[in-house]
Amino acid sequence: MTSTPGRKGQQSAAGAKLLYSAENGDRFSLFLKDGVKETNLRDAFFSVIALDGARYAYGEGTKEQLKVYTKSLSWWPFWSSTLCENCGMPSQFSPDGTKLLLWVDSPPTEHIDMLDLATREVNRIVWATGDLKGPRLSPDGRWIIFIAKVGTHQ
Repeated sequence: MTSTPGRKGQQSAAGAKLLYSAENGDRFSLFLKDGVKETNLRDAFFSVIALDGARYAYGEGTKEQLKVYTKSLSWWPFWSSTLCENCGMPSQFSPDGTKLLLWVDSPPTEHIDMLDLATREVNRIVWATGDLKGPRLSPDGRWIIFIAKVGTHQ
């Protein structure tokens, strides 16, 4: 689906649009593929596209100190808006587009949070001293699915 075999990384789809991060020399960049047109958007890695394909969220900085932004893909696409600082990797927009699932997988406390996009309020949903992996929202947005290490089992 991408232009070269060297592309890899995180991907997020909304209809005909595919947002993905890929190696670009010595860094990762975000690319948007809309039909056959492929555009390099910016240097970044952690990113998700809204279900309507009109905007995306991305993180800049280290995983432990990630600043999360949102950017429009349609109206006034020039500037990004800050969503939160040190708040985790964007994982998924809610089905109604009003919230953003965030994930921190760094010790000592790993956690999954929900960011209200209107108020910029972050609510902690799940936390653990062990591994938390792969958070996803259910199709109706009422449940969070994740993998947790319990004792010696995942």
